[in-house]
Amino acid sequence: MTKNANVPITQGRAQEAAAKKSFGRKIQGFWRNLTSFKKISATVAFVGVTIGVVLGINNILKEVSKYKESKRAVAAQLSIGDQFINRSEYERAIEEYEKALSLDKNNPQVLHRIIRAQRKKYQVTYSVERKKVDDTLALIYRLQTVDPSMKDDAAWLIEEAFLLKVDGRLKDSMTVFEKANKVSPNTSHILAEIGYLRALTSSRQKVEGIDLIQTATKLEPENPRYHYYLAQSAKMAGLEAVAIREFYQTAKLASGGDTWSKGVQKRGFEEIYAIFDDRGLSGAISSDLDMPLEERAEILQYSIENIAPAFRSPEKDVYLSLARIYLQLGDTVKATDAIRAGLPRDKGAWRGYGYLLETYAAILEKSNLDPDTLKEVHAILEGGTASTSTGSVKAHPDDFFIGQYLK
Repeated sequence: MTKNANVPITQGRAQEAAAKKSFGRKIQGFWRNLTSFKKISATVAFVGVTIGVVLGINNILKEVSKYKESKRAVAAQLSIGDQFINRSEYERAIEEYEKALSLDKNNPQVLHRIIRAQRKKYQVTYSVERKKVDDTLALIYRLQTVDPSMKDDAAWLIEEAFLLKVDGRLKDSMTVFEKANKVSPNTSHILAEIGYLRALTSSRQKVEGIDLIQTATKLEPENPRYHYYLAQSAKMAGLEAVAIREFYQTAKLASGGDTWSKGVQKRGFEEIYAIFDDRGLSGAISSDLDMPLEERAEILQYSIENIAPAFRSPEKDVYLSLARIYLQLGDTVKATDAIRAGLPRDKGAWRGYGYLLETYAAILEKSNLDPDTLKEVHAILEGGTASTSTGSVKAHPDDFFIGQYLK
């Protein structure tokens, strides 16, 4: 009885256990499915992120490539502009720099080059409107507003000072150069500019600034601009021998083909002769000039041979002055050569050179160097025709005036 009574209980427990087991399997299946879903979702998310990263990197690389290309293009335009600057073609240089600016509108190197080119153009322009100079200055001031550190940048201060100098605001220019000197002390071109501006703005009774220019020439002895500044300042101070020597150095060092070099060579030659000429007929051999005759001859000879031909024939008096120096030194051959250099190659064109011919005749008479030429010269001076071994020369007495014979 007892045995039969336990049978239903056992069966019930077995069924309950089977139901739990089935439920457990369902739960496990659910979690397995859920895990698979998460894996799929995670995989999808990973793939999405990977694609995003790849696309992002690709975009970054494209931007980097564009930046590099732009940088190369800017560098190329700057290089082209620099070539034109070196040839003193400032307008064209500005055009090339502006192309670079269109690629990088806030590039300080590009802006600096544009400002420098504009300033150089103004420096070789006879007359510049103040508005144009102020427009260039305004560009500097706007940049300084964006980047206040530029107010203490020597390079930008120098450009500002040069622009003020070009416009004739010399004291303002000197103030800015002096500020640049505090930022970058003992810089040769800053010292030279301060010295020259002091000379230009000081009293003629006490010319200042020469010491600073001399310091600059010691720091950079091959710079023709510093020698030119020193020459002009020495002339203002009445130091004429120093002025002549420095104009001579300027002419020898300013060998470039740019506008400034050509102009300063011509100006130096004119200034040298003006100092001699201011002393009158015998200025070249004047004893009150503290310079040996040999040195005077060297400077005039160099000027006639190397500088004057590049512009126009020098005044006839230059050759006469050189001849006077050689005669004073007792060198009649060089004196004759000096006069001959001042006469046209075609002897038939010697009319109009009366006082050179008189000097020529006087030298030839004393030296007996060239009797045939002496006959030709006398024929022209006397208004007749002379027969020589080289032909005949007819005078044109109305075409020249007679000066004094060499004494």
